[in-house]
Amino acid sequence: MQRLLLLLICLLTPAWAAPPAPTSPRAHWTAAAPPRLAVMIVVDQFRADYLSRFRDQLGPDGLRRFVEGGAYFPLGEYQMMQCMTGPGHSVILTGAWPARTGIPLNDWYDGAAGERVYCAQDPDTRLVGTKGGRHSGSSPRNLWVPTLGDSLKNAGLPSKVVSVSHKDRAAILLGGLRPDAAVWFDSRRLRWVTSRRYRPDGALPPWMQALNRDLAARKGQAYTWQEGATAGLSEDAAAGFTARWTLGTDRDAIDSPLGVDLLVDAALAAAKAHDLGQDDTPDLLAVSVSVFDYVGHEFGPNHRRLEAMTLAVDRAIARLMTALEAQVPGGRVVFGLTGDHGVGPTVAYSARNGLPASRHDEDDRAKALEAHLRATLGAPPAGTPWVRWVKKLNWYLADDPRARAEAATWLRQQPDVALAFTRDDVAAGRLPPEPWRTRILNQYVPGRSGDVIALSRPFHLPGSSPANHVTGYSYDRYVPIAFTGAGIQPGTHPTPAAVVDIAPTLAFLLGVLPPAGAEGRVLSEALAR
Repeated sequence: MQRLLLLLICLLTPAWAAPPAPTSPRAHWTAAAPPRLAVMIVVDQFRADYLSRFRDQLGPDGLRRFVEGGAYFPLGEYQMMQCMTGPGHSVILTGAWPARTGIPLNDWYDGAAGERVYCAQDPDTRLVGTKGGRHSGSSPRNLWVPTLGDSLKNAGLPSKVVSVSHKDRAAILLGGLRPDAAVWFDSRRLRWVTSRRYRPDGALPPWMQALNRDLAARKGQAYTWQEGATAGLSEDAAAGFTARWTLGTDRDAIDSPLGVDLLVDAALAAAKAHDLGQDDTPDLLAVSVSVFDYVGHEFGPNHRRLEAMTLAVDRAIARLMTALEAQVPGGRVVFGLTGDHGVGPTVAYSARNGLPASRHDEDDRAKALEAHLRATLGAPPAGTPWVRWVKKLNWYLADDPRARAEAATWLRQQPDVALAFTRDDVAAGRLPPEPWRTRILNQYVPGRSGDVIALSRPFHLPGSSPANHVTGYSYDRYVPIAFTGAGIQPGTHPTPAAVVDIAPTLAFLLGVLPPAGAEGRVLSEALAR
């Protein structure tokens, strides 16, 4: 009997000792059926109030889904002093403020090298699919921290990460350090392009070649965007408009519904080519609609054309969401929505409506400051100018603390300037009171931010664009944050939400750690119970 019992134990022990068979290529702490695909949709210059202003005109399957069928945070916040495309996109999927991402501005000045630097430029790589561009090469070289896509890959998962945008900096900063593809649009040549950072062989993949062949066949064709009167909240709602372009000749032809449709075509082609969402390992697709920003800069937030563009984006997002849910088994897709910044009204609109507003030319102001510094401090060192460069209220000067202090004092005396501080003030902790102190510290990057930084008063703009967004005022700082789809509990939330909360929330849904530099929280109120 004892021998029989021992024999039975020996026969059964391997079965007891064997580890359980894995049910999924990953472990997760979320629901039994977590998303197979996360899609982050960014609408460039999408101010927080657009969803409420145009809500009644939205279709059921696009932006309205986020508002009425998703977790909706109407006042998502950028806790930053200056809101613009590069810094905003660097925040969204890293979950970190620009002081940690290393991207405080779209462009800065390298004093040691004596040259301007674009946030996505990389002289050690080359563009693929075009013979020219703003820079010879683009990559995430200037980004200091990883994104959500990098977290997926760093977890050892065979996840695929793809980012698509009209702007290179948007695609690159959303895609992060390890994407499978980052793709953007060359509007001058009507082509989708990328970089050798992502295509070391210097050849576009077949799906991009197919898109470019279709675009090449459309060169020379006429394109018309026509809209009639509307009952919407645009200042000129009673008036329609007609705009006509020739494709391949007029670069701004894509500043229209055509540009949004081309972006969705590319995003869907990329999703199909990379088999996104086809297994239980989560994938990530980031899509940024840059042409909305182009229209907003030219016409401002109160113009009829901006309203029409919002509705065009709504239709395109509906097409994107519907197609992706049909492609992914079980429709297990979670969608996120936000903007990279808002925008203020045009100076013309402000003037018509009694708001204190003005515009100044930064080159003219630089000449005036140069003259003041020469009169005050004498000739600059080494025969170079005191003022090396200025862009978007960031002033780069010869390396002299006297010049920085005098420049800040002079700028504060300008009638449109609310405050000015120097890099020395930041180092010594001599900063304006809250809330500006926190916003400055969240954005300032030594060696990249200006030697002196000014803040305009509300509605006063630098530069030549009719509308702009380089402040931390509410019209620039607030954007919607919303989620819909797999794992999301519908509801509208007045609770505070910051853009750095997006990446941790999606990371939780996907069962991975938030990106290494993430500072935000999981928006637990958005998650299905």
